[in-house]
Amino acid sequence: MSASYRLVHFTPDPFTGARLPLGAVVVDRSGEVRVAKVNHLSLACLGDRGLQIAVQRLHARLDGIGNAEVLPPAFGPYATLGEAVVVPDGVPDPLGWV
Repeated sequence: MSASYRLVHFTPDPFTGARLPLGAVVVDRSGEVRVAKVNHLSLACLGDRGLQIAVQRLHARLDGIGNAEVLPPAFGPYATLGEAVVVPDGVPDPLGWV
């Protein structure tokens, strides 16, 4: 089995297509699901304090993701999963690579 990942995006307005990456759901070669979090969130670019709070709360919930196919309902309409991307075979630590 190949390792893969899917980015988790904060999507404040689905009509504009604007997205802010929060992290990535990584499936390693054994099938284990783990999450890589973005270390720095650009909250200042959101402008709205309510959106900043939403991003911080979603970011804090990333560790609760246990499925790479669908986000938990707690993520609501503001978070989306990107397309699955295969990690190159020679990468020994897919989570660290992502």
